[in-house]
Amino acid sequence: MSNIINNQRYCQKKNKLLAISKYIKTKCSNDKIVMAAGPCLAKELINRSHTRTLFASAKISNAKYIKNILENEYYHPDVTQDINGAEICAAIKNIYATIIGSSFGQVGNLSKKKEDNYFNTSSGLFEQSLKEMKYITQKFKGKIDTAQGLAGAGDLYVSVLGGRNAKLGFYLGKGYLYKSIIKKQMRNVTVEGAELIKSSGTKILSIVGQKKLPLLKCLLKAIKGNRMLKIDWKQFTF
Repeated sequence: MSNIINNQRYCQKKNKLLAISKYIKTKCSNDKIVMAAGPCLAKELINRSHTRTLFASAKISNAKYIKNILENEYYHPDVTQDINGAEICAAIKNIYATIIGSSFGQVGNLSKKKEDNYFNTSSGLFEQSLKEMKYITQKFKGKIDTAQGLAGAGDLYVSVLGGRNAKLGFYLGKGYLYKSIIKKQMRNVTVEGAELIKSSGTKILSIVGQKKLPLLKCLLKAIKGNRMLKIDWKQFTF
């Protein structure tokens, strides 16, 4: 298993992106594989905050079995057979959390008080991010509903509010270069979205198409090319 990214949700093997669940099936006969996705911050779950997640399995009965074991007064898992969509969303949401995290620095030169006026920018990036997540999910044989649900939009929302990917985006938005950030501001911090970009960003672009993924294209240049992050807003309305 090589280049495992996003907490071992997706891997790249022989230049082909492969879901971890499918990789496991090639190594053993066990087909009772269930993966969890969705907005679930560990510290909040430990504190028993109401939490909704998604259990995905090719056989819905397996997902329901795990749900019945773990569901309680504050933990409310849903189930789906769309394990392809759930796994791809669990990975790529880290890419787009990074992009949205850069919103503070992407407000534009005309704004006089960027620190007070970046929510419109963040919202615009969120909408485009979700659009690109749908394209990628569909291309990898997942369902649009999954990208719009807990594993996609839900997990993206949580990741933007707090997390390593959004923090990296903040520094990129401020104009710092990626290699400088990981040596100074985020030294010894693993950022899943950046690792995914470096290992599989070019491959995803080639599979889905650059015109459909302008944000991914911008972030790929910033991280893999170590350039300043520059977002071309005109590309959103192709």
